[in-house]
Amino acid sequence: MKRVVSYPAIFHYENNGYWVEIPDVDGFVTQGDTVEEAFFMARDALGLCLEDLEVYPEASDLTAMIQYKSAEKDFITMVMVDMVDYRNAKAQSVKKTLTLPAWINELALKSNINFSETLKEALLEKLGL
Repeated sequence: MKRVVSYPAIFHYENNGYWVEIPDVDGFVTQGDTVEEAFFMARDALGLCLEDLEVYPEASDLTAMIQYKSAEKDFITMVMVDMVDYRNAKAQSVKKTLTLPAWINELALKSNINFSETLKEALLEKLGL
């Protein structure tokens, strides 16, 4: 799974604001009153659309998006999101029960090791994230 993903987005100017589409991502649509707000919302919406997917959709070439441009003030740019950072920002903790040898538990306690943090770090490394 990729950590950072990027897709071409079409920013459509309408009624003194922008609505944004990313044709490669099903269900993607967002908006903003300014370019800056629309771009921020596009990054957040992209993370939301992708957060539960195991495999991300293929991104089209930026130049292939010209067909979606409908007005002179519309523009096309890449929107990217770091999915690990996005998930961390939105993360809710889940309680897990685990079993390990008593001697490891004792050594870890004596060393003041945070079990949750250590497990999280090990899982991220194992997942290649």
